[in-house]
Amino acid sequence: MAFLSKFSIKTQITVSLFLSIFASTAVLVEISTGKTQELLAERLESSDFPNLVQRARNLIDGEIGEMHVITHALATNPFIVSWSENGANAEQETELVAYLKQVATTNQLSNASFVDRQTNNYWNQDGFLRQLQNDNFDGWFFAYKASGQARSASTYTYEDGSIDVFVNYQQLDGRGASGVSKSFGDVVDVLNTIEIEESGFLFLVDKDGLVKVHKDMSLVGERHLDQLFDNMDTSQLLKNRDFAFASNKSMIIATSYIESLDWYVVAQVPRSELYSAINEARNYMFIALALCLLVFVGIAAFLVRKLFAPLDDMAASFERLGQGEGDLSSRLDTNKSEEIARLAMGFNSFVDKIRAVVLQVSETSDAVRHAAEGTRTDAENLRQVADQQRDRSLQVNTAVNEMGNTITDVANNASVAAQSANQANELSKEISEKVAESESIVSVMAQDMDAVSGSISSLAEKSRSIASVLEVIQGVSEQTNLLALNAAIEAARAGEHGRGFAVVADEVRSLAQRTSASAEEIGQIIAQLQGGADESVTAVERGIHQVEKNVESSKMIRESLSKIVKNIQNLSDLNTQVATATEEQSAVVKEINEHVVNISDSTDKNVDAAESVNQSSHQLKDLSDNLAELVSRFKV
Repeated sequence: MAFLSKFSIKTQITVSLFLSIFASTAVLVEISTGKTQELLAERLESSDFPNLVQRARNLIDGEIGEMHVITHALATNPFIVSWSENGANAEQETELVAYLKQVATTNQLSNASFVDRQTNNYWNQDGFLRQLQNDNFDGWFFAYKASGQARSASTYTYEDGSIDVFVNYQQLDGRGASGVSKSFGDVVDVLNTIEIEESGFLFLVDKDGLVKVHKDMSLVGERHLDQLFDNMDTSQLLKNRDFAFASNKSMIIATSYIESLDWYVVAQVPRSELYSAINEARNYMFIALALCLLVFVGIAAFLVRKLFAPLDDMAASFERLGQGEGDLSSRLDTNKSEEIARLAMGFNSFVDKIRAVVLQVSETSDAVRHAAEGTRTDAENLRQVADQQRDRSLQVNTAVNEMGNTITDVANNASVAAQSANQANELSKEISEKVAESESIVSVMAQDMDAVSGSISSLAEKSRSIASVLEVIQGVSEQTNLLALNAAIEAARAGEHGRGFAVVADEVRSLAQRTSASAEEIGQIIAQLQGGADESVTAVERGIHQVEKNVESSKMIRESLSKIVKNIQNLSDLNTQVATATEEQSAVVKEINEHVVNISDSTDKNVDAAESVNQSSHQLKDLSDNLAELVSRFKV
């Protein structure tokens, strides 16, 4: 209602009266319309729809019931059953056929038949047709006979859309069975003549909801009940009940169970058509309401104008007062009607109070202006001090950050040094182990070289023994050579008799020469071997001496490495202590830095507060100046 504030009070009262009357009447109309719709829906659900669908159901049940009576009469007819039991002679067959034709004609049946359940012979109004066979064509009869059901009812829809209903009855403990059929078109025509509002109608579905009879032939045998209506629970409509009801936003549906066919009759009507009369009446009521409101608004406007005439005069007086120089000494005339006089006296009293307030405000304005000026000076000084403190805090913060970075670097370097010392310690231990291992190997090698020296010395002694033996062999070969020479001389003296001996002597001499040469060569080799053995012994002795020096050096190195390991361990411990101390110092510096940052933040806030106070003091001075100017406009 904020938009009404732009209009005069007379207009506001008139519009408020109009809206109040319109809203209350509209609410009453809507309530009455809603209640009427509820009553109509209740009547539909409890009376109209049940009567409608049950009337259609009773119509169909009546037709099927009459056909059941006919089939029962035919199947249990004593004459027909006796005639069939006695062999069904041809003389009385004409009477059966005539009787069936009479029944069909009288009851407007398309077919009336009798079947002997034992012989399966089949007669209708046209005579004896055939003996039924259990094949695709007549298999329905044998299935029905074996079903154990006395009655059955079904329909058949032809290609042209016409429908026949078939009703059968059989003696479960006898021979008689009968069936009749009738066009269902009359029933369909009756269903089609039943209109519900403007476009509502009835149709039939089977026990599964499949459409069997409908105005739209394209739906027959193709659509189920739940496919015809969106957003509707149709399962409650197929519960073998006399009446079931369901609806959605656009349609209202009701069903009734047809026990004789095991079908359902369905009634549908658009929701809008049911409430069209109520909606039309509501529209007429709104039109009448609008006309009445126009009349009431005219009367209200006249009365409001009449009542507000004195107030208009008072408003004109206020305007004249307001257009002056704010003279608070002027007063309204109280010699008017009672209401206007009371209003004038109240206004005069109010102006007196305003005059007193304006005087106090004028004095207060001067005091506020002086106080604002002093506050502004103090705020400016405070801001300068806060700026200096902020700059110093920033310098301290920077120095602390640099010290923290330095301590962090020291801690990192100490940690790295500790790690390097640990690595050197491990490496020294490995070197010490390798030196000890080398010392052990050198000791073993010294022992092996002692053994080699002994072996070489033994070899030299044996070589000297071989040389002595070679000297003996050399002497023997020389003696043998002399003997062979003497033998050759003697053989020459013997002539032909000594020729063979001379040959042998030559061979012996040759062998002795070769032996001497070989012994000489062996002697040379033995001499070389002895020389090499002597050199080897000398070299081995030098090696043994060097190995002994290496063993001593290894022992000294191992002792030095042990001292180095201890020193490195001490250095690592010191580095670890330094790293721990620097980390603790870094934590302290970090905490100091946080405090410095907090101090800096507080200083910034103080600067902002000082600036805010300074600005507020300026604003306060401006407000005091404005207040003084406003007060100066009034004449007190």
